[in-house]
Amino acid sequence: MNHANPADHATRARYLRPIKVATLFTVGAELLLLLYYGIYLSDEGSLVYKVLWTLGFCGLGMGFSVGAILDLFVVDRMRPAAAIAATAVTSTLTLGVACNALCMVLDRHYRYFGGADDPYLHFLPSFFASIVGGILVGWLLFTPRGVSWLNRIGID
Repeated sequence: MNHANPADHATRARYLRPIKVATLFTVGAELLLLLYYGIYLSDEGSLVYKVLWTLGFCGLGMGFSVGAILDLFVVDRMRPAAAIAATAVTSTLTLGVACNALCMVLDRHYRYFGGADDPYLHFLPSFFASIVGGILVGWLLFTPRGVSWLNRIGID
């Protein structure tokens, strides 16, 4: 017999939401990067490997990672303004710096996205998108209006 406490459900949802939202944003951003850099700008390499790289390793992997970092260090620990700033910093460091640097190194070898030919064309837009995306994710997760909006669209 399962007599789950409603408070347990609310706590679980509060800690799963950062993983869901961060993953949704990273997969969405990686899809745009795949379409522009991987298909439109560069015809080198296998499309299957490009999809696995962008949507699988980067999109899912980094989304789960950012969400888990937010769960560990931000959820239930910070007020909204600090939480938004922490989310932006987390996004910038993990996605804009670490993931971007790794992708740049790998792209020099695999040449899937044209980063070897023009590294700044690839690094700078992703870096700035990680800042803006981090602010938006932080707003959605840690402000009453953002949480209300997520509730309305069914992301609990």
